[in-house]
Amino acid sequence: MITRGQAAQILGDWSRVVELSAQTLKPRSLRLRPSSDFAYGFVGVRRCGKSWAAIDTAMGWARDHLSGRIVYLNFEDPAFLGNDSFENIDLLLSVDSEKNDDDCQTLILDEVQNIQGWERWVRKAVDSKRYHIIITGSSAKLLSSELATSLAGRCIEKNIWPLSYGEYLFFLGAKPSRYEQHLKFLNDYLQWGGFPAVVLQSDLQVKRDLLKQYTVDLLSKDVITRNAIRDRRALEQVTRYLATNLSSRHTYQAIRKAFGITVDTAADYTRFLADAFYCFEVHRYHPNMKVQHRDPKKIYLIDVGISRVLTQSVSEDRGKLIENTVYLELRRRDHEVSYYSGKQECDFILTRNGTPFQAIQVCDSNLTDEVLRQREVGGLVEACKALKLKRGTIVTDQVEDVLTVEGVKVNLVPLHVFLLNHDQV
Repeated sequence: MITRGQAAQILGDWSRVVELSAQTLKPRSLRLRPSSDFAYGFVGVRRCGKSWAAIDTAMGWARDHLSGRIVYLNFEDPAFLGNDSFENIDLLLSVDSEKNDDDCQTLILDEVQNIQGWERWVRKAVDSKRYHIIITGSSAKLLSSELATSLAGRCIEKNIWPLSYGEYLFFLGAKPSRYEQHLKFLNDYLQWGGFPAVVLQSDLQVKRDLLKQYTVDLLSKDVITRNAIRDRRALEQVTRYLATNLSSRHTYQAIRKAFGITVDTAADYTRFLADAFYCFEVHRYHPNMKVQHRDPKKIYLIDVGISRVLTQSVSEDRGKLIENTVYLELRRRDHEVSYYSGKQECDFILTRNGTPFQAIQVCDSNLTDEVLRQREVGGLVEACKALKLKRGTIVTDQVEDVLTVEGVKVNLVPLHVFLLNHDQV
């Protein structure tokens, strides 16, 4: 265990982080009400802004609802290396209460997966209703399967994503109103993605270096160490393969053939990367679950900026980057997403409890080319008719219109309008 002297030092260091955040923090679009009946679990990829979102939320509670102090503990602090027992949390809070007259009301446990037995500690703390608790973690497995079993009914999970386009504009203090003004910001957003520190960095080489380091940290800490992977080279090959094939279909057989690994290894490595929020696999929509899981999956990355530093070719394919960006926006809006494949294709099918309610096609053009227009509109209309949907949406470059094709209402929506307007779906 850490000593009381170390505990005092840790508390002092991280209280200064909170104080500094009060001066520099840019708020996110997450708004939650405090409750001592359950903890909030903020999950997401490393460096997406979970810590700031947690501090911002706690500050909002202190301003609008609560009067007590915020205690912030980051368990990636080197002091916890070799000192990862949950008993250290009790020690830290004991030292905190000795040094302060007012009580801690909000407790933030950042990167809590680094502490052994954290689930039991949080469960007891929630049951005691002593604190308003926010926990963060960088592993999808941590806050899906593990929270469901260990903190059943005691934690509400909230995904924290890299910045949306609206948040990106807010972080830069930009207020474009016309398409021509949006185009510069959209192109930059599609090139570099939405990691907050990358967005706020003006030096292009530093942007690249940050994105490379984020990928290295994700692989080392959230994939290799957590899953005891020995063949790092094969994992890196799969990681680059997925980045190269973002917004495209893939199979584990294709990965096997490309790198000479087994199908099981290809599936495991992809799952490990998904657990660390590096990527997402999207199934084909089909009422038969066996068909869904048998058919190729489409792959999307957590941030398009990563593809820029891992591969050269895909960064030049604006259409793939736009499709990936639209996918992330749909997930931010808590939609269930699949794709449609019949005689033609449709990029996204949105479902509620397994029932389709919206079809979305993404196109990096204004559909002036007749062949392209027939393909994109045709794929959307086929999906709508097959799934008994009366309307669908095509995200375009800048054109805005409404068509009726074979009895299906087709809304053409410019990319920037779609990304900024939640009413579009």
